[in-house]
Amino acid sequence: MEMEIQIEEIERDRREEDEERWEGGGAASVLNLASGSSISVSYHPRFESHDDLLLIEVDDKVLLYVLGRRVEGSNLWSLDEKRVCLQFAKQILVGGKMKLENFKEIWMQSIPSGMCADLKMLEAEVLFKKLGVETWIRSFSVGVLPSNPTERFAALFKERPKWEWKDLEPYIRDLRVPDLSSEGLLIKCTRRTQSSADVEPVFSAR
Repeated sequence: MEMEIQIEEIERDRREEDEERWEGGGAASVLNLASGSSISVSYHPRFESHDDLLLIEVDDKVLLYVLGRRVEGSNLWSLDEKRVCLQFAKQILVGGKMKLENFKEIWMQSIPSGMCADLKMLEAEVLFKKLGVETWIRSFSVGVLPSNPTERFAALFKERPKWEWKDLEPYIRDLRVPDLSSEGLLIKCTRRTQSSADVEPVFSAR
């Protein structure tokens, strides 16, 4: 009981710190701009600064990751909802794993008002793990995994000895091997087990 209380206290303190960190939202928060930054942020006059149709004007060098497209005939850019939500999620998880419910609460409060965050946006960027009655989430990005198929599978099975297809597929979707289909790649690099036809297959190292 004492350990559970301590864990809850740690989670509460961390949640309060994260809420303070993300207070404010908007384009400046999305771009992680320091107070007094020389980068100019302006909002389209038709929309509020926390609208899902948020348009901002900043130096082009800052736009490569989080912004979606330039508005035709102007130097305004519209925010890409998925990229923005993903960036906030990554920053929230930089400290390590969290309870999923706590993460979702902070995440929803962090993104600009009007945007809609969905866990599907985090595909191939996070892993979920069930511990007792709680589900935990932590960062695990396909972007840091090897591009070589054999090395990719080795890294995946080092992380988790057994994978369900729904979890594995996003992490191997980009792999391409000449003259080898996706099914052939699975046969070559994994061992598939399936207890019955109505049960999802499980993949492990060959």
